[in-house]
Amino acid sequence: ITTSLLIVSSFLSSTSLAQAEVVGKTEVSAQATEQKLKINHASFEQLIALKGIGPAKAQAILDYIELHGDLVSLDELLEIRGIGQRLLAKLKLQLTL
Repeated sequence: ITTSLLIVSSFLSSTSLAQAEVVGKTEVSAQATEQKLKINHASFEQLIALKGIGPAKAQAILDYIELHGDLVSLDELLEIRGIGQRLLAKLKLQLTL
């Protein structure tokens, strides 16, 4: 009987932990989305704080948005000299529209 109770208790604990992990991952995902920088409203200082963006690229992004209007897709960043697929992939983790 003790062994059976231990097994059931173990199962219930694992199930609760698995559910807690799923809830935790959902909360982390929601927080990550909230922490992304809105590219169309970003300042120069906010842009240079991004990984992979220095002063020249930050200014180029601001100039592009000023000339063409708000970005409709983050893929538009590929139009800016010095931003390629690899950097865009990293920026997509940090930016939102």
